Amino acid sequence: MGKQYSSGDTGLCPYVGHSGSIILNWDDDTVVSVECSFGNHETCGYANKCELYQRKPVGFVQTYPLKDKSVQ
Repeated sequence: MGKQYSSGDTGLCPYVGHSGSIILNWDDDTVVSVECSFGNHETCGYANKCELYQRKPVGFVQTYPLKDKSVQ
């Protein structure tokens, strides 16, 4: 296990028809779980096409920006 932290995102939920928010739980640079303000992404019938969830779904690996910000 690496560094664990949470971040958030907001956007439109197609299921309820208005904006909402999600909390992304990270382990280093990988999303390990997503908590949606409208329910559980695992049982939501719209998770596979929900733009809010698909931006950073479970398993997403952040590759940018690079941790090493030194000038080469």
